[in-house]
Order: sequence, then C-alpha cells, then structure tokens
Amino acid sequence: MVTYSVEEEHHFDSEIGDYTSYGITAAESGRILAVVNDVFTDYSEAESCAELLTSSQLSLIHLDQVLEEFLLYR
Repeated sequence: MVTYSVEEEHHFDSEIGDYTSYGITAAESGRILAVVNDVFTDYSEAESCAELLTSSQLSLIHLDQVLEEFLLYR
C-alpha cells in the first residue's frame, strides 16, 4: 500500500528570503517511491492532500497531475 506523507522543507529565495514549504512523499513498505518538493506553503493543506492521496490509493503515475489540480482548485 502506498502512503503519502508531508515533508517540511526550508528554502531561501533572493526575492522573498527564507521560507518554509511542504512537499509530498510517497512510500511503500518503508521504501520511498517519489518525492515532490516545494508544493505547499501551508501545512494543513499539505496534510489534507496527503491524507486524501493515501485514502484514495492514488497511483504514482497520476501524482503530478493530481497535485497540480489540487493546487488549481483549492
């Protein structure tokens, strides 16, 4: 079973300075299958997305598309 989780990331941008973002990690049986970095700036949105992806058992081949749509329609 693929599980999706939130990963906190710290970045620096020359225009906005330091910021924290959250990525999504897909794992199965303790093995990381995919990581999408710097997707969300709000932890609760990232957590909601990860829970939805896990509960729906999203296939990895659709991960990028679903994240894009999640951000477009939030």
